[in-house]
Amino acid sequence: MFFRILFPALLAVLLHGCVTAYIPFVSEPGYAEIIAEGERIYPEMFRKAPETEKIGSPSVYITVNENTVTGSLSAAAIREISEAFIQAGFPVAENEKQADMIISGSFSVAADSDKNFGGFTDCQTKYRLKAVDAGGHTLTSVEGTVRGMGLTVEDSIVASLANAGRESSKNLIKKIISVYRSRSVVHLEIYNLGTLHELHAFYLKLKEIRGVNNVWLLDYRGANAYFDVSVAYGGSAGNLARGLMETFGTSLKMNRPSLMELEAAVQMK
Repeated sequence: MFFRILFPALLAVLLHGCVTAYIPFVSEPGYAEIIAEGERIYPEMFRKAPETEKIGSPSVYITVNENTVTGSLSAAAIREISEAFIQAGFPVAENEKQADMIISGSFSVAADSDKNFGGFTDCQTKYRLKAVDAGGHTLTSVEGTVRGMGLTVEDSIVASLANAGRESSKNLIKKIISVYRSRSVVHLEIYNLGTLHELHAFYLKLKEIRGVNNVWLLDYRGANAYFDVSVAYGGSAGNLARGLMETFGTSLKMNRPSLMELEAAVQMK
C-alpha cells in the first residue's frame, strides 16, 4: 500500500527533473538564429562570394567563328557566350594581351532535317571551344551538338547558334571554375569552434597566414565551420596545413583527405 502511494510521487519528481533539464536545451538558439546573429555582428565574414571571385576573377578574351549553311553572320553564339561570362563575373578584355584567359573555337550550323515540323525548319550547330591561359596552356575544352527551330532557315540558324552559345558557355564556365579551384582554392573544415566569437577570431588569424589570399565562410553548424580558402596559385592543402601549424601550433589536430581538402579540430582544453 505504501509503495502504491509513493510511486506516483516519485514519478512526478522524475518527470519534473526531466522537464527542468530539458528547458535550457530547447531554449538554445537554432541554426537560423545563429547565422542571423553572425551576419549582424560579422557581416564581412558571412558575406557570400561568387565562384569567380574565389578564383581571382580572371579576365577573358573571346574569339570564335560561326559557320552557317547560308554564309550569313548572326553572331548569336558570340553574344550568348559574352553575356554568360559577364553574368558569371568574368571581366571581358578588349584584346588577347590584356586577358588572363582566351576562349576560342567554332560553331558550325547545318540543316538537321529536310522535313517541315508544323511550319518550322530545323537546324543543328556543332560547337567546339577551348580555354587557354595567357601562357598558351589549355585549361579545358567542351564540344557538342545543339538544335534550333524557326519559321525560316535564317530563324532556325539563329536559334540553333544561340542555344549552342548558351549550352557551350555554361559547360565551359563550369569546367574553368573547377580547374582554377583545383589549383588555388582549399576546402577547409574546422571543428570545435563553439561560439561566434571563437569563429571570428579563427577567421581573422586564418586570413593572416602566409600564402592565403582570402577566406570565405561557407557554413557554420554545431560548432563546425566550413571555409573556402584562396591560396597562392599552385598551392595545396599541405601548404595551408603548414601555415596553420605555424599559427596555431598543437592547438589544432589536422587531417588532409585530398590535395585541396583539409580538416582540423581545435583541441579541447
